[in-house]
Amino acid sequence: MLVGLIVSLGVWSWLNLRGKGTNILFLVEVFAPFDAEMRIRVAELLKDIAKDRCVVVTTHHDDIKNSVAWDKIWVVTKQNGISNLRAY
Repeated sequence: MLVGLIVSLGVWSWLNLRGKGTNILFLVEVFAPFDAEMRIRVAELLKDIAKDRCVVVTTHHDDIKNSVAWDKIWVVTKQNGISNLRAY
């Protein structure tokens, strides 16, 4: 999974350099296959990428929320079948 993530980021960067990409990166459950230590390393990499791009990450891992100083954190909770969105 880590190799797949690195290849994906490389292709995304290459497309941006050629003017055919976007400055927005969406990653869904990118932390799912990793242990706690690797999740923090990947989060730090994504925070570095987010310095000049918009990175949107979805995850169920609460440790990622506090692992690095994210610009914005949005948390979705579901109660009685109703989803609530809250910013931190």
